[in-house]
Amino acid sequence: MKTLLWGISLMVAILTGGCNKSDSPVIGPLNLTPSQKSLLNSSNTFGLKLFSQLTSETGAPDNVFISPLSVSMALTMTYNGAANDTRDSMRNVLGFNEMTDADINQTCHDLVSVLGSADPKVSMEIANSIWYDQKFKVLPDFLNINRTYFDAEVSKADFTNTATVSLINNWVDNKTNHKITSIINSIPPEILMYLINAVYFKGAWKYEFDKAKTSQQNFILADGSNYSTDFMVQKGTFEYYQNADFSAVDLPYGNGNFSMMVLVPNAGKDYKTILSNLNTANWNAWNNSLTNANVQVYLPKFKTTYKNELDKSLTNMGMGIAFSDVKADFSGIDGNHDLYISTVLHKTYADINEEGTEAAAVTVVGVGVTSVGPGESTIIFRADKPFIFVIKEKQTNSLLFMGLIRKPSVN
Repeated sequence: MKTLLWGISLMVAILTGGCNKSDSPVIGPLNLTPSQKSLLNSSNTFGLKLFSQLTSETGAPDNVFISPLSVSMALTMTYNGAANDTRDSMRNVLGFNEMTDADINQTCHDLVSVLGSADPKVSMEIANSIWYDQKFKVLPDFLNINRTYFDAEVSKADFTNTATVSLINNWVDNKTNHKITSIINSIPPEILMYLINAVYFKGAWKYEFDKAKTSQQNFILADGSNYSTDFMVQKGTFEYYQNADFSAVDLPYGNGNFSMMVLVPNAGKDYKTILSNLNTANWNAWNNSLTNANVQVYLPKFKTTYKNELDKSLTNMGMGIAFSDVKADFSGIDGNHDLYISTVLHKTYADINEEGTEAAAVTVVGVGVTSVGPGESTIIFRADKPFIFVIKEKQTNSLLFMGLIRKPSVN
């Protein structure tokens, strides 16, 4: 699957550290096949569309923070049980194009196997699990595929027992290093299975911010009012890009394979202008246009959490049949035609401070049954208004996390 080409790129990456801000990591060339390149573009397209969909919905919270990787992986595990039109709609939305199921699953397996050791200075952990009711008969092939390619832990439990809720939440708590302590409050009677992905990321900045330089400064909210909060600051040589709508700086983690790109709208513009142009072609062009520049970075410290049901967004993106209790076909799970996706829950956490970034994400798919250009001068880069940030793998620009910060807070 799309975002999952990380694994391929990282297997051939050469990791090197730097001693000052002008050093660039030495990374070996990638030899991606045409199908792998296509899958990578499809992955980014899915993540960008989902992010744009969520940030544009009425009633969206101040901050939006998602993991396209986590959503894609949980849906791909579920996809292994889809058939006919349901399967086709999921392929289209997830961007699998002409790839075979075997290629999709193998790419997922590659990702899970290599990301954990990709950069010794970055902790990157991915875990998957399947929980199903003890009275529900699941086809062995469905479970075996997800065990083999997703390293999924499979548990049969009593879904009528409240203790099962605690078991699932404890798994989530452990796999996110206690950053997301729960994901469900109860198990609705129509739910027979949960497919869960958890992602945990912790990366120290390649060049840490000096805590002694952190100070209270004003962040300009969308309504024009000032909000006082802690800003980190540092000066150095970073990759930078600017156009008529925004400026962007790329802040590396660890040995440089992972980074956070921060995109701040220019004067007279706002984050909606960036969102309206946030597509795969532009994203690739912006990343390809990054050049080294002397930049003084002002970045607010913040923590953010986010929780949302993705049912409506995924339906609007073209996956509605999978949520239909009449039309959905997940006969690859149990051999019958009475299953559908009841809900897709997504929950995230992020903490950005002087030392680096800690982030976590959990996606739960609930399967129910129908019966119930800069010069040499220093550039001042201030993220002091609502901004967008993306945590990515640098060579491929694969999207791990994406966020919109309308109001930074450390609480």
